[in-house]
Amino acid sequence: MGLALSLYAAILWAVYELILDVVPPVPSLAAIFSITAYAFLSFYVFSTYLRFYKIFHFSKKPLITTVIATSIFLFFIISYTVSLADLSSSRGIAIFCVIVVYPVLDAIIMVPSFLIVVNYRKEPQWFTPCICKSAGILLVVIADSWFALFVVTSLTNELWPSAMMIAASRVINAAGPLWSIVYLVTPHKTINLNTNSLNNFDSSERITSSEFNKSTRTEKIMSSNLALVAIAGLSVFSVIFVIGTVLSSSSNWSLNQLPLFVDGPGSGTEELQKHPSSGDTARFGALLPITGVSSSSGKSTEAKLRMALSDVNANFSKRNSSLRYELIVHDTESDPAVSLEKLRLLAKEGIRIVIGPVTGAELKATKDFADKNDIILFSPSSTAPSLAVEADNVFRLVADDSHQAGAISKMMWDQGIRLVIPFWRNDVYGSELMQAVHANFQAMGGEFDKYAEKLGYAPRTGHLVASLHRTNFIMWDSALKGLESRLQSAISQYGIDKVGIYMVSLDEVTPIFIQAYNHPVLSKVKWYGSDGSAPNDELVSHYESAFFAVNTSFSNPIPRFDNNNDANGYLYESAGGNSNRSTYRTIPIFRCRV
Repeated sequence: MGLALSLYAAILWAVYELILDVVPPVPSLAAIFSITAYAFLSFYVFSTYLRFYKIFHFSKKPLITTVIATSIFLFFIISYTVSLADLSSSRGIAIFCVIVVYPVLDAIIMVPSFLIVVNYRKEPQWFTPCICKSAGILLVVIADSWFALFVVTSLTNELWPSAMMIAASRVINAAGPLWSIVYLVTPHKTINLNTNSLNNFDSSERITSSEFNKSTRTEKIMSSNLALVAIAGLSVFSVIFVIGTVLSSSSNWSLNQLPLFVDGPGSGTEELQKHPSSGDTARFGALLPITGVSSSSGKSTEAKLRMALSDVNANFSKRNSSLRYELIVHDTESDPAVSLEKLRLLAKEGIRIVIGPVTGAELKATKDFADKNDIILFSPSSTAPSLAVEADNVFRLVADDSHQAGAISKMMWDQGIRLVIPFWRNDVYGSELMQAVHANFQAMGGEFDKYAEKLGYAPRTGHLVASLHRTNFIMWDSALKGLESRLQSAISQYGIDKVGIYMVSLDEVTPIFIQAYNHPVLSKVKWYGSDGSAPNDELVSHYESAFFAVNTSFSNPIPRFDNNNDANGYLYESAGGNSNRSTYRTIPIFRCRV
């Protein structure tokens, strides 16, 4: 029953996050199934442990040690979660309770599961299936606890061990019943029942430890070997399944993507394995954030590149030309470190022209390597002014942030804003854009909040950052509480009409606005954004975030191309030789998305 309820919960979570793409209610039906499953799992492990303890008289030292270690872990998780949670609203309290209940239940079930595993006895009929089932439950608990630990400490890019342990737990759980079946069909001697056995076993289980030793050694070896073969078979199947999943998730996957086959920092040109394009096929690469906090721009960029590639190659075919272009795309996961790793992979394949990276932080991480190894980078959207270096190997296709800073500053001033409270991702993109807006707005006579440096948030990596998972909301609550406090103080001093919030973000804007929807004070003033949030489709796909954007007149600058030579932009040459300039215009996101 416990495993069945866990399965139902997993299916519902998948429906919420992958199919419906909605914010689950708190508590959701999936959470109710998952929490109810713990009751059945707890009953199983506790009853099993008590039966074993009475007949085998386990030592109490492992019990005491396990309880102490579990208590320390619980104290850390709960205290850290309390420091992040917003307990001022009913929704905040509900989210906190749902998040905290999991480590508490994990701790309860972890103790007997661990003790059953460490107190193993050579009694195959009892211990082997119980060990498998208890070890499987223990792995689930560890995976869940690992998830909680790394979420609350914001190391969201290190969740893969949790997924691997959950997959392993499924295999081990299946091994327990399978072993029981194998044991039943294996010939073995009849074991006499002892009517004087302990009363905690039923009539079919009243077998003492000494009576188990009456089974022949051959039977034990045969049964154990069959069980090992079955477990090994399941393990091999699971490994093949995982590898197949990885291979199918990326058509460009190769062995070189494993960390073991990637050169460490400092690899120079002489270390790169040259693989020039074969025949009439010219290859170029693309470093795009298909996942992570910049995935909205990465996915659209990849789609455009593949359409262009198809058109160009079709044109070559139509003209009977043997020339072809080949595109190799790598997912940077919106992570600067991964971007550098993937650039090394492209360099190993002899590729010297690369589209990307997309963000300033990723471009900064890859720029030196590209310069030293004669690799040309074309970034479609990096705008950080500090990355405009003369005679380097980077070409950026949009204007730097000085232009949008001027546009959004003028808009805020024209709409009567005189005090700006900034809220931004504290990386090269967010920090430099914030500084540019700060300088422009002050030059017009406006003010920036004097505590502005405290409102920058550390940019996180990984899929969870921009997801609609409940743990993501409690992380953003911590940042929003500080913003809410500053806003209340500013409103009391300047008034609602003269205070605005300027936000620099990427795809994390959606969960931030969903959570901000539940902070009424934050919707009292106008919000302004950047080119990082302007193209975000997820923002208008969810009721809470879209409603918050409309209520706050959330406006963002986006680039446009203008033939006016007096336009404030940068000069570029088009394929036809015509000169154009790029300018910024500010459009309320809810108007341009209707």
